[in-house]
Order: sequence, then structure tokens, then C-alpha cells
Amino acid sequence: MSVAIFADDNAPPKSKARWLATFYLCVPVGYALGFIYGGLISAAFSWRAAYFLESLAVLPFIIFFFLAPNVDLRGTHEAAAEFEAEEQERHHTHGTFQARLEEASRDVARMVESPVYVSVVGGMTFYAAVIGAYAFYGPQAGKDAYSVDPETADLAFGGITVLSGVIGTLAGGILLDVTGSTLRNGCLLCAAGLTLGGALVIAAFALSQTFTQFCVVFGLGEAAMFSTAAPSNAVAMWSVPSGLRPLGMSLSVVAMHVLGDVPSPPIMGLVQGRLQNWKLTMSLAAVFLFVGAAVYCVGAHAAKRAIDYRAVGAQPGSSGRMHAEYTAAPGEEEGDGHMPPEVESLSP
Repeated sequence: MSVAIFADDNAPPKSKARWLATFYLCVPVGYALGFIYGGLISAAFSWRAAYFLESLAVLPFIIFFFLAPNVDLRGTHEAAAEFEAEEQERHHTHGTFQARLEEASRDVARMVESPVYVSVVGGMTFYAAVIGAYAFYGPQAGKDAYSVDPETADLAFGGITVLSGVIGTLAGGILLDVTGSTLRNGCLLCAAGLTLGGALVIAAFALSQTFTQFCVVFGLGEAAMFSTAAPSNAVAMWSVPSGLRPLGMSLSVVAMHVLGDVPSPPIMGLVQGRLQNWKLTMSLAAVFLFVGAAVYCVGAHAAKRAIDYRAVGAQPGSSGRMHAEYTAAPGEEEGDGHMPPEVESLSP
């Protein structure tokens, strides 16, 4: 998650969402290449070989991140200094562990107090639940519903996810930059993406007569879903204080996995066990996308009066990025996400 925060700190103000989209397209591409890679390597060697070769492939990245110098992120120095002062004050009476626990509790409470952040994390969790179910059962559902062989199903779903992931993720970032990278616009784009994605996915499973038709409509639905990646993560970062962004992004990932893509496959497996109809089961899973869209709409409403923490902070630092305190002018929404001119003029 620090990579996303690094991109947010260093991207030009008018291109932040596009930078985030470029980073987050690695997620759908990684999912998709997993289908293709796993199917090919398992067929040629064994499933053990797939894991062994992957561990060798990531080893250079592990070494690089272990040896790379530390990167300063906006707001972390102020947060660390504040925490150190408070910890020293409490150390004599409460001890280090209790002080850290209390600090973490206060940080989480500050983020939970942001209705925009909570709504975005909720929407992301419903999205992750659907993606998790499709990633786990998608090839099997396609194989059984349209009578295609397992290798064809793996390759088809992998190819669809690569193409739709790249197009959808980049489109979401570009749209947010073009329409105005505000908290409200980010939530509205996410709501629209999940609504359109849910409708297309249901149409793919319910109405497609051939596997080719299914792949085309399902791919469009996935592109709409993936378009939410950059806006949702951007709003999650911008709706909490700068120093809490690492914790905020970490908690969003935990919520997406613990409440989203981890429980959804077994739940949908139970549903399929009762229905014995993959098209109906996968269509029911898409209903959660509409729930996620509704949650994003709640966030969009809350964003009208929310604080955009990109425009709140300290003085220009060594990185040359300005974080001046910003109060909305009369008639202007605080949560519109636009920095005041004096801030933008000092941003590289």
C-alpha cells in the first residue's frame, strides 16, 4: 500500500488518479495471468511447479525492497513525532505496549469517524466479495454452463480479465482526472461502475446463448467493475489525515479480504450446492455489486461536507509539495476535492 501512497505524493495534481490506475491495474492483470500461468504450468508439469517457479520469479523483487532506501511519505514525520511525544508521556504509567495500543485505537477511531472513508471501504468490500467469487468459481462456472474444456475456460477467463482489467482500471483513473478528482466524484464513479458492472454480469450469465457471447458481455462487466479501483483507493487516501494513510489503506485491504473475497467463495459454494445452477448462482453474486453501489452513494452524499486531506497539513517540505490548511469558501463544498489555487500553484 505504500506504493500507492508514494504515487499519490509524487504524481502531478492533475494526474494523480491516472498514476494510481497504472499501479492498481497490476491487480486484475495479476489475477488473470494467474489463470493462464497456472493452467499452462500445471498441465505441463504439476501444480507444485507453478508455485515453485513463481517463488523464484518474485525473489528479485523481495531483494530489491529489502535493500531499497526508506521513502518519506507525506504526513508520516508529523504523525511519528506526535506519537513519540505521547508515548514518552505515557510510558511511565502505562508501558510501551499499552501506549501503542491506545494510539492505534485512537487512529482507528479517527478514521471510522470519516463517513466517506467508511463508505468507500464498505463499497470496496462488496466489490472484493464478487471478484473473489468469480476468480474462484468463474472458470468452473463457464466450463459447466457452456460445456467447454477446463483449459479453454482458464485461458478465456484469464484473457478476459487481462483485457478488461487494463482497460477498466485505466479508464477509471482517467475519468476521475477528467471529471475532477474530488471525493464526491470518486464515489459517484465507483457507484456507476458497480451498477453497470452488475447489470452486464447478470446479463452475461442470464442471457448469453454461447460461450463467445458470454465472454464479450462478461468482459464488459468486468471492465466496469475494475474502473472503480483507482477512484476508490484515491478517495480512501484523501478522506483520512495524511499521517494515517498507511494505516487506512492497510485496514481497507484487511476488510476487503476478511469480509470480502475470503468468505464469498465458500458462501457461493453453499448457494451453488443448493441451486445446482451456475448461471443463477453467479447472477446472485452480482447483486452484491448493487449493494456496493448504494454504499458508494452514501459516501458521495457525505463527501459534500467532508474534509479533503490533500489540502490539509503542514508547510512545504523537502519534497516541495504543499499541504496548506484549506477552508472552503462560501458556497463551495469542502469535500469537492479541489485544492485552492495557492496550493496547486506550489505543487510540482
